[in-house]
Amino acid sequence: FKAAYTSDIAKMSDDDKSRLSYFLQKNGQGQVETFAELTSYLLGNHRWAAGEMVQNCPASFKCVKEKLGL
Repeated sequence: FKAAYTSDIAKMSDDDKSRLSYFLQKNGQGQVETFAELTSYLLGNHRWAAGEMVQNCPASFKCVKEKLGL
């Protein structure tokens, strides 16, 4: 997941990074929050942040789905 997350973040625009800064926290917390948000999307949470993370982090989303066996 870490490699997918790092790859996705590197491709984000500065505007997206600004809007989604909560999910870009340092010391691993951003990764934890991203994994949780993407998991919540798979469980039916389609609020703004979850949808934005799915769009901006496709590799991370794919990894989460694989890890959950979906």
